[in-house]
Amino acid sequence: MASKSGDSKQGLIIALVFCVLIIIGLGVTAYYGFADQQRLTDEAKKAKADMQAIQKDRDANRYLNLLYRAYIGAPGDKLDELGELGATKGAYDANASKDKDKIDKVIAAIDQRLQGWDAAANKPKKTYNGELQALAAQLTARTGELDQLKTDAEGTKERYQQLLTTSEKEKKELADKLTQAGKKAETDLSKYLAQIQEQQKALDQLGQTLEAEKKKADQTVAGANTEVARYKKAIADLQANIERLQDQLPKFDIVEKDQPKGRIVSIDRSGSMPYIDLGSADNVKPQLTFTVYGVGPDGRALRQAKATVEVINVVSDHRSQARVTSVKDPNRDPLVPGDLLFNPAWSPSMQQHVAIIGVIDINGDLRGAPAETQMRALNEFKRSLESQGMVVDAYLDLKDLKMKGEMGRQTDFLILGDTPEQRLGDTKENDPKAERAVKMGALMTDMQKKAVANAVTVINVRKFLAVTGHKSRGADTEPTRGSLPRSTLSAPGK
Repeated sequence: MASKSGDSKQGLIIALVFCVLIIIGLGVTAYYGFADQQRLTDEAKKAKADMQAIQKDRDANRYLNLLYRAYIGAPGDKLDELGELGATKGAYDANASKDKDKIDKVIAAIDQRLQGWDAAANKPKKTYNGELQALAAQLTARTGELDQLKTDAEGTKERYQQLLTTSEKEKKELADKLTQAGKKAETDLSKYLAQIQEQQKALDQLGQTLEAEKKKADQTVAGANTEVARYKKAIADLQANIERLQDQLPKFDIVEKDQPKGRIVSIDRSGSMPYIDLGSADNVKPQLTFTVYGVGPDGRALRQAKATVEVINVVSDHRSQARVTSVKDPNRDPLVPGDLLFNPAWSPSMQQHVAIIGVIDINGDLRGAPAETQMRALNEFKRSLESQGMVVDAYLDLKDLKMKGEMGRQTDFLILGDTPEQRLGDTKENDPKAERAVKMGALMTDMQKKAVANAVTVINVRKFLAVTGHKSRGADTEPTRGSLPRSTLSAPGK
């Protein structure tokens, strides 16, 4: 019994040992099996990554191949190849090749040479094949032109030989004609000498007639001198009356007779673009001008103007931007906030009324000009005043010398132009220009008398332009009171 029990245990132990060995063997086998599986998986991933890199390189190289073919002109109109350019461009852009920068520079140079890429057609605007074909066409054309030039040269050579042969013949004919012309000239000279003698006789008779006419003209001049003396006296009397009336008129002082219409509220650093406290609510419009005066210690305007400004932009109800059109001394007396704005011919609440008489010769170029030219200048002056809101009650029509409109107590200013000047040394008897000068002078005298009677301020046109803020042409500064050179309205925007 004891022997059987011992054998049983020994068999169990052996069985257990075999089981353990089998389990260990299975574990080892499973371990190495799983290890080989992981290795195969890693190798598959690496192979796939390598394949993708190869495909990217292939696509990048495919893009370059297609691009170069497009530049060369090989694809022609093959839309599949041109369309594939867009599909493969991303692969090329993502390519990290070390030569990519060099390739990009080459492509940029080719693109510039062929005048860029046509994005709509997805192809270059020009190709090398196209350029070669164009050059070949030009070469063919130039070759044809050269052949034509050779043909023309041969024809020219033949014509030259013909002309050379012809010229020898014409030379002989010309010599014969010269001989004949010389004989004819001798005959004609005899005839001309006879005609000169006859013309000399006629000239002597004309001199006698001229002497008689001179005596008659002397008598006419004597009569004209009498008429000139009459015109001179009439014009001198009218000029004296005009000067006497002007001396009797009160001198216009803008500071005394007008109130400031506004102020400068701010100004830019350059001192050329101020803002003023007048705007749309004050009936301000672009091109309105003002004379600028500084403020004294007593708060009143100084006696001397410092600048002129012109409104260029109405910003709000009580704000406008202006530009400086002239300044007397920008360094020692620049524009500053608080400076006062004057324009006696403009009011924010009512229209100013004016009358005009005389020749408005602002530029000094209308002396002796026709009446139509003088009238055009007056009409231009009228339009300029009306554009700034003024009403022209009356004016003298310089063509028919009749007053148009009526000057009354509602009129604020009578603007005096120049009196017509006549060169009396050239005046003839019953000269219409001299008579016109006399008549206009009489009308100007009567209008000044009427202005005094109706309390209308009489002002010279140049003084009027100065006090209303208009810049003098050809001058850097605006004239002060009592010293006014010839001036003119500045054109809008000038």
